[in-house]
Amino acid sequence: MKVQTLVLAASAALILSAQGVAQSDTGLERALTELNAGLTAPVGSASMAISGDARIRNAYTVGGDKKAIDTRARLNFDFNVNESVSASIGASFYEDWDGADMGSGDNNFNRYTVSASNLLGDGGSFTAGTQYFTLGSGRVIGSDDWDNANQATSTGIWYDNAGFSLFFLEGDDGAGNDVDTFGLTFDYALNVPGIGDINLLPYLLGGMVGEPGSTAFSTDIYGSEFSGSAMGMAWSGEYATDGDTSAWTASTSIDIASLASVPGVSSASLDLSFSSADENWGAASGTGDNADNALTWNQAGLNSGALWSFQDVSTAGVSFSPMEGWNGRLTRIDRDGNTAWNISASTTLGGAVDMWVGYDNTDGGVATDDTFWMTMSINF
Repeated sequence: MKVQTLVLAASAALILSAQGVAQSDTGLERALTELNAGLTAPVGSASMAISGDARIRNAYTVGGDKKAIDTRARLNFDFNVNESVSASIGASFYEDWDGADMGSGDNNFNRYTVSASNLLGDGGSFTAGTQYFTLGSGRVIGSDDWDNANQATSTGIWYDNAGFSLFFLEGDDGAGNDVDTFGLTFDYALNVPGIGDINLLPYLLGGMVGEPGSTAFSTDIYGSEFSGSAMGMAWSGEYATDGDTSAWTASTSIDIASLASVPGVSSASLDLSFSSADENWGAASGTGDNADNALTWNQAGLNSGALWSFQDVSTAGVSFSPMEGWNGRLTRIDRDGNTAWNISASTTLGGAVDMWVGYDNTDGGVATDDTFWMTMSINF
């Protein structure tokens, strides 16, 4: 019926056009609207936005591969149904030019959520679906943006209200058994005399277990992020326990005013970080150092570096601006006896293309070759 209506309306429009009738054919418009009803936004929709990012990277290893190129593109479709309800769909495409083609497959559309605010009249918001999700700083649950193939997502339901968050996540243990997770976190601040304000973000993470038809709750991980400043220095850290094991990290940044007097250097700061974890620390779903590339891709290219792992990790880096429009960084990393020196520089080309270039020198461990690398990315 829809096709017949469209054909008749189109025929009428052609006849009227041939007769020189200068008027709009509302029948044709109605037919087209009806035909495309499933492709258009619902009546009353506020807006739809499309955004994304794309990047290409290459590593040049002295004495090894001269070409190790990988690419990634991501698309985000954000749709506002009305002032309170929204939906989002995200897709990722990545490829190793010298490896398996990952440009197509079921994992392309890997993020999709629906959100509703003030659903219960309490000012809170609910989100359901699959999305990137980070608990704390990402060391317990997180997604490694630097690794193309390790953009972990979480599926579940989230409730947020005035700094308080409650979530339930769906998962499995890799053997086909359901392993559901619950957690909560909230913002908290206190003033310590002689130190100043300390911002805390406590969290807990547990499992929902039990026989079919019943549910029991077990709390597995307790932790907290914390941050503040003292004597002009900003600092941050995190501590978590999982049963009898624990892990922690701490970092600080110090302005180095004396380096600003060096010709060509406009500003500089010293960054220090330390992290440690017990050998059996079990937060395997968090982001961290990959044993195969910890001192190359994972440490060199603007990654946060000292995510806690099964070893002790320390970093010391100097960030500086060598000239207008450029930022530089020199970093030394010690990872359980394996060391690396990284130097990188970044700028923006053409007002939109971000470019990083770097050099990585390692000593012992998983890699001993010097590596030059370059990354170019764009957000749109």
